[in-house]
Amino acid sequence: MMLKILILLMCFVVLSLNLFAQDLKVGLLFDGNSDKNNFIKSEIENQIISLLGENSGIKIVKILVAKNNLKSLKEGYDLLETDKDVDVIVTAGLGSSYIAFSKSIFIKPTIAMMVYDKDFLPSVQGENGIRKNFYYISMSSDIVKEISEFQKIKKITKLTIISNEDYSQKVYKIKFAGTGIGIETVNIKNGINLLKEKTDMQAAIVNYMPDEDSASIKEIADILIEKKIPSYTFFGRSYVENGILFGRDESREYGIRVRKVVLALEDIKEKDDISKLDTNMEKIESRYIINGTAAAKIGIAFNWDNF
Repeated sequence: MMLKILILLMCFVVLSLNLFAQDLKVGLLFDGNSDKNNFIKSEIENQIISLLGENSGIKIVKILVAKNNLKSLKEGYDLLETDKDVDVIVTAGLGSSYIAFSKSIFIKPTIAMMVYDKDFLPSVQGENGIRKNFYYISMSSDIVKEISEFQKIKKITKLTIISNEDYSQKVYKIKFAGTGIGIETVNIKNGINLLKEKTDMQAAIVNYMPDEDSASIKEIADILIEKKIPSYTFFGRSYVENGILFGRDESREYGIRVRKVVLALEDIKEKDDISKLDTNMEKIESRYIINGTAAAKIGIAFNWDNF
């Protein structure tokens, strides 16, 4: 009889622990309205089930879509940080991940899903060199290899980096040292006139500029097209859709990035320190996308066998 009572008590304790185990409540921060927002949300939910099971206790409880500029994205992050219903923040875009990566102290565990290449971002140090409660997912870009693909379109000896900050120029110069390709920067932070007046460009890289909206990127693309300058971006489909000639399609990376997000969420629920996780994402074969209208206006014909 005592054995039966003991077994019943043990079952009750286990059931009670399951019933009262606290869910991990996740808030997602997106960079503007995009078709990929629903895809990323669904992918996270599907991988939570497939990797951790239906009773993982990890739930997306809030989705915040901020305007795609740094001011709005920072405000969105701050709202999630102060939201009592959110335990963990996942920044699911390049701009929102830039905001998270720029912080040194994290009140809530934060996962920056879309850090493309940490080399292009200013280094931020936390206490004793560690940013507790923070995890980011970064792919080290092989920009020199990608520009070798670009050179199948046009041979160049100089690249013009179009950006709204000066930091990345140093990174490009380091990465292109010894390649025979010179690097110069046109900083459009104070307006587009410098780019309009530029007369000696061979080809351009349009850097990721989280504080520039689609209209600004289209204006840059239109100027380059008018000057017959081929342009490249490794920050993805949206820039090419706005008139940049050639770029990487980052959508193939989403599944890998989401998997790492879900495993980090599991670690957070288990009270593990996510700052010690491996931040590097395995490289995958790049897929490139081309704006055919821009190519026609510039007068470039593609040999598709090269791609």
